[in-house]
Amino acid sequence: MSRKEQIKELLTFTKGEIQGIRVLIILIVILIVVNISLDYIPSVKQSDNTSFLQEVKEFNAGLTPLTDDDYESRLDKYITQRYDTLKLFSFNPNTTTNKQWTKLGLTNKQITTIDKYLSRGGKFYDKKDFQRMYGIRQKQYEILKPFIDLPDKSNYQQNYRQDNKQNDYYSDSYEELSSSDSSLYFNPNTSTPQNWEKLNFSEKQVNVIQRYFENGGKIFKKEDLLKIYCINEDKYNEIEKFIKLPKNEVQNIIVETKIDINTFSEQEFIARGGFWKYNAEKIIKYRIQLGGFYKKEQLLEIWGMKKEYYDKVSDDIVVSKIQLRKININFAEEEDLSAHPYLKYHNANAIVEYRDKNGSFKNILELRQKKILSQTMYDKIKIYITVK
Repeated sequence: MSRKEQIKELLTFTKGEIQGIRVLIILIVILIVVNISLDYIPSVKQSDNTSFLQEVKEFNAGLTPLTDDDYESRLDKYITQRYDTLKLFSFNPNTTTNKQWTKLGLTNKQITTIDKYLSRGGKFYDKKDFQRMYGIRQKQYEILKPFIDLPDKSNYQQNYRQDNKQNDYYSDSYEELSSSDSSLYFNPNTSTPQNWEKLNFSEKQVNVIQRYFENGGKIFKKEDLLKIYCINEDKYNEIEKFIKLPKNEVQNIIVETKIDINTFSEQEFIARGGFWKYNAEKIIKYRIQLGGFYKKEQLLEIWGMKKEYYDKVSDDIVVSKIQLRKININFAEEEDLSAHPYLKYHNANAIVEYRDKNGSFKNILELRQKKILSQTMYDKIKIYITVK
């Protein structure tokens, strides 16, 4: 090939190559134009937001602070509305009857908690003691406080020691105290919530401890405190030196001939072994939910209770006659009613709805006459309800 032909071949392009060259030229031109145009675009000025910030400041200054009512929870509002319908009166928590508690707006659960506290030797020395009771809400306490026939503040330690000094159970059973912290010595089975607080337990921990004893728990030796899950080994070591169980405290649970399902504690059930050991916790829990047993066959209502095992121990069971905890259907709310094992939420709702529309029940038979409950449901619950 001659040189002339070689030069011609180099300068000859295919149709595709020509198209590519055109596109490349166009892109180069666009870039040049854009680069030149940037010099003619005015620079962006920084905006002045001083005026806007001033308006925001004036707006915030004009906001109305939220009142206590704005923070009031739904339950607190419900408590306020409920107490608007009650006629309150002066009362001493140490001597108030269950009927009077009901008139003061307390629920059955709250009344039961107070009864158990007093029955174990607890006492209210001032108004704050009532506020510390498990289940008493702050709003409820604020409403009832003016009517509590107790001082606002008392010398608790002096009163507590004076009460114990007059009680032979304490004065004859405890060893001689010589520690400068003698006011901290306590019997866990009868100790009050205030005394637990003096031992640096939080309110939440005290509530856990209270529930342990309310469910039938009992301390027979110091180490038994470790059974309460909020007391770990470190905490136990801290308070161990202050634990003073009476010398005549029963060290071993006495095995009874018969098993009273209304009065046995969880430890007493466990001590019987076998069937009772594995069902103790469930029996106690169900007893509390019911408000007490009135016949031994109610044990078969407990989830997981097998009849074949129940039949083997039924002859050993007795049901002592106790005062069953009854629900006043003229005062109880849906949550109180539906908490009972024999009532479902829709039953509780039907009872409250009828009462709100028609006024108080005259007698419990109205639940059947007005077809609020089925005959089966009514037969089961009637022993646990009242209108008085």
